Amino acid sequence: MSGRIWRRIGIRAGAKVMNPLFTIGHSNHAIGTFLGLLAGHEIAMVADVRSIPWSQRFPWFRKELIAWSLKEAKI
Repeated sequence: MSGRIWRRIGIRAGAKVMNPLFTIGHSNHAIGTFLGLLAGHEIAMVADVRSIPWSQRFPWFRKELIAWSLKEAKI
């Protein structure tokens, strides 16, 4: 995949970002790679706000499967 899938949003207090919020774009990574990216950025919580939380091409991004995978990864 080319390009960045992460965008960091936060409230600045001096030079420090407090309570950063990351947005994640559509990805076609394998679930292990995706979970590794989350862990690598120290993401502790994910909110799936998709209007249609389902994928035919990437079944690991279906609502139930991604929820299970995140739980298993302790995210």
